[in-house]
Amino acid sequence: MFNEIKSEIKVISSFIRMGAYTFFSQRWGVISQFLGIAVNIGVIGIFAKLVTLDADIAQYGTPRFLEFFVIAMFITNLVFIGTGSVSGILRGANFANLYTSPCKFITIFIGANSWKIIWRFLTSFFFIFLAVTLFNAEIYFNSGFMVVFISGFVLMLALDLFAAGFTIVTKAPTDPINWFLGLTSQLVSGTYFPVENLPSWLQPIAHMHPQTYVNKFARLTMGGNASLTEVWPELRAFVLTTIIMLIIGYVMFKYGFKRARVSGTLGHQ
Repeated sequence: MFNEIKSEIKVISSFIRMGAYTFFSQRWGVISQFLGIAVNIGVIGIFAKLVTLDADIAQYGTPRFLEFFVIAMFITNLVFIGTGSVSGILRGANFANLYTSPCKFITIFIGANSWKIIWRFLTSFFFIFLAVTLFNAEIYFNSGFMVVFISGFVLMLALDLFAAGFTIVTKAPTDPINWFLGLTSQLVSGTYFPVENLPSWLQPIAHMHPQTYVNKFARLTMGGNASLTEVWPELRAFVLTTIIMLIIGYVMFKYGFKRARVSGTLGHQ
């Protein structure tokens, strides 16, 4: 048992080394990403000082628009790691080779996404570091934030499992779940302004969008330093929804995977 786990860890480590080697071989790409983050936080800092929108952001615990913007972008960047994590592997040109390898699928899943997760965390916290250093952003990390992040990440993963089940059966280049999330996330989820300020015809979509609630709870915990106890009465419904969607997503993925394997079209994307 121990040797088997050790073997799977070695495979994941190989994925990480390969991902890091490929990534850092493109040196300008690395430099341009950090420069892009620096420019982005500069634009946000300046823009936040110029915003005159009459909006009640105090309800989210953020004292200024700076924290309002920064927290939403930070948490979105992290929880959206789950988006495309499974469906992206299935659409990849190397999926057939990966699946026929002696590795477990869970090892392939973790390994293929490991470098992306590591790099996303590094760049996201660099983003926060610049916001605090250059503009004195008031950011807190507590247990409430951890629950919000984990719940948001798992929910996005659950939705991607559902999308992967759809993809593997239909062989479509895109799926309606990730298409909808990508198209509407910045518009209706309250990234740049409170959802209460949206036109009335967009309000129903905003209240359906999972990122709306992730942004809200992240701002309360990271911006307002609200504890888990304080946000739990509202957060528990979101956590319960995440658990239910994870079950549904897993069932859909298993169904699609089994159907494609039986029909012999598993690697035909």
